Amino acid sequence: MTEISEHEAMDEILKYLIKNKSDRPIHSETIWKEVYPDQDEEVVYVLLRKIMNTADDIVITHIRSNEPHNFEVFFESNAITKRFLEQQGGFTKQFENEQKEITEQNRLERLQNEKLESEVDIIRFQKGLGRKLTIWAVVLTAVSILVSFLTTLVQNQPYQDYDSKIDSLTQTVVKTSQKVYVLTDSLNTLKTDLRLLKEKYKTDTIATE
Repeated sequence: MTEISEHEAMDEILKYLIKNKSDRPIHSETIWKEVYPDQDEEVVYVLLRKIMNTADDIVITHIRSNEPHNFEVFFESNAITKRFLEQQGGFTKQFENEQKEITEQNRLERLQNEKLESEVDIIRFQKGLGRKLTIWAVVLTAVSILVSFLTTLVQNQPYQDYDSKIDSLTQTVVKTSQKVYVLTDSLNTLKTDLRLLKEKYKTDTIATE
């Protein structure tokens, strides 16, 4: 027998049964010798057993012996055999559908894993954002206290120190403004990253559905 898949071989047996249908069922040994004589009979009998055990009774069988070492079963086709082969595509189509289901299941599992990874990324990002906001809040609070302290100190110092204190206060305010600018820029960047993560999560969710 040339290289052929199991499902194709089983379809060939069904074609043989349909083509040679008569009042007399066909013996398993005859099927072996007529369809695949170049194969070991045990190999063909394994295929015949699988056909026998297929749901919907696609063939009629008359069992004399179903033992592995003494397999004697008579086969004949019926209306279900022809419909299964011609309308439903036989075992080959059944195999292809099973492969499609496996491929689709693997795709859905992959998308689900990507979705879970996106959710984890968003949670990590939100936690990181919370920590950064807390740190900046502490920094701004400390700067605010420092500015307030320096303002009070300037007001309580003699007039001759007023200009120097004003200069010092001005420098502090400038530095504070710079830090606020950096914080604002950092927050905008974090917001952009969070938006991109949410868009990716939304895209993965739609693809999964």
